Amino acid sequence: MRIALVIILFFVTISPVPSQSNQANAWLEEGRVFAQKREYKNAIKITTKAANRFRRNGQQTQRIKTLIEVTEILFLADENYEAKKLATSILRLTSRKDTLAASAYHLLGKVEFNDALFKDALKYFEKALTIQKEKLPENHPDIAKSLLAIGITQNQLGQIDLAFQNIHTALNINNIAFGEEHPSTAETLGALGTIYSIQGEDDRATETIQTAIDIFKKENSEEQNIVVELYFQLGNAFVNKGNYDLGLMNTQRGLTILEGLKGREHPSRAPFLNNIGKIKTQSGNYTQALIFYQQALDLVEFHKGALHPDLAESNNNIAAVLRARGELDSALVYYKKALEINEDVFDESHPKVAESWGHIGDVYFELKMYDQALAFYNNAFSKYQDTYQSGHIALAKVEERIGKTYLKKGGLKIALEHFQNALNTNVPFQYEVYDISRNPPEEKALDKNLFLSTLALKAQTQTKLFLFNKKIVHLELAYKNFLLCDKLIDEIRRSFIEYNDQLIFNRIASQVYEEAIYNCLVLKNQTEEIKYAEQAFYFSEKSKSNACLLYTSDAADE
Repeated sequence: MRIALVIILFFVTISPVPSQSNQANAWLEEGRVFAQKREYKNAIKITTKAANRFRRNGQQTQRIKTLIEVTEILFLADENYEAKKLATSILRLTSRKDTLAASAYHLLGKVEFNDALFKDALKYFEKALTIQKEKLPENHPDIAKSLLAIGITQNQLGQIDLAFQNIHTALNINNIAFGEEHPSTAETLGALGTIYSIQGEDDRATETIQTAIDIFKKENSEEQNIVVELYFQLGNAFVNKGNYDLGLMNTQRGLTILEGLKGREHPSRAPFLNNIGKIKTQSGNYTQALIFYQQALDLVEFHKGALHPDLAESNNNIAAVLRARGELDSALVYYKKALEINEDVFDESHPKVAESWGHIGDVYFELKMYDQALAFYNNAFSKYQDTYQSGHIALAKVEERIGKTYLKKGGLKIALEHFQNALNTNVPFQYEVYDISRNPPEEKALDKNLFLSTLALKAQTQTKLFLFNKKIVHLELAYKNFLLCDKLIDEIRRSFIEYNDQLIFNRIASQVYEEAIYNCLVLKNQTEEIKYAEQAFYFSEKSKSNACLLYTSDAADE
């Protein structure tokens, strides 16, 4: 009897008292309610209290799960240092091989990502995924969560192809686990849309991201961080398409939600301010643009320090405005600051680093320092090539800029080769290789505006080659290219939405027609064929039409 009593007392001592366990669960639920209301201090306090009660009850697994929730709340409250410290402590409480350890690794990855330490973040996300693949079914939602985080981080590191693969796999898992209308599926869709935007598929990007936002709206859950990011990316995609009104509207919507969540002094406002500044720059309102860029720079510098990607972005944007105003020396200073930050934050082959090299090359080009410009352009091209091995619009743009530089230096044949490379890169995935005498199919171009400008430069160079070596074949090829330019001008003009874009385009079109008229007149002089005189007259009428549109718009502005 005495032994039985001792055994009973022993189990009473080590087993959790039901009322104490219930109290811990009640605190846990109360903490979740506070977190949903964004009362993070109260949420942290009460959820930590629940974790301590679970510890006293001997419920170690429940304690760790609760501490993971505390870490999530710390992260939401922007307490990155405390979140990292707690996640590290959680790892010490686990075997480092179970799913709880995977959750801790995932949280550490989120903290490092938030601090722009993308390489460290990727390592933690990959550790989480390794554990999950060992312990969970292959289509488990937690695996999708890690794949999504890895893909988003790879995107930041410029590993675009790998990012696409991982995000697409995550989307397939979430579709199976939750269906197409679930917030987890929507989050993954949004990330995929961002990749489409980077790849130059802006129509696909806007459609995909808008679908993701609509899912959150159906769930009445628009007021959260992920939706803020989706509006930011949607605004970006519309700006890339040249639709600045929708770009501004979506950027401002995201900013409004963000300010409601985190206030007006939060550093995550900086990318939105930068985007609004870009839209102001496009409309020629440089003074307002500089105000937004400076606000973004001040926010990031105060909260994040001197080495952060958003700070590089602000420096780039300020430089772009200074360059547009003709203040090239000042622009060069800001572009070099951006390059220095990007080289410290990212790998040397990252697209952001390549972009910075290209910007500096642009300034040297405008300063007529062509050798320096070529050095920076070639460096940018090499870095882009490391990332976009399968072809990308960024490569086409740099090819064109290299060609323009050689054209200025008088290297006509080399310039022509680069213009042809730019056209071919703008129309990727073609089985046929197009040489100087032919053009890839313009209807498949990633960027028709770029295709037009490159084609016009190619035609201009071919005309100059004739003047150099008197081979009429160059004139004839240039003539065919100018005819195609005319067709593209009509197509592109119909697609514009923004009034300011139409004006800029009309000026470009007028320059193309002037070159085309000259080509026709030289051909008429060489061949005495009347069709070239008639075509010169046609181009002249198109040029006058453009001049009339420009005059009308200038008069309206006055």
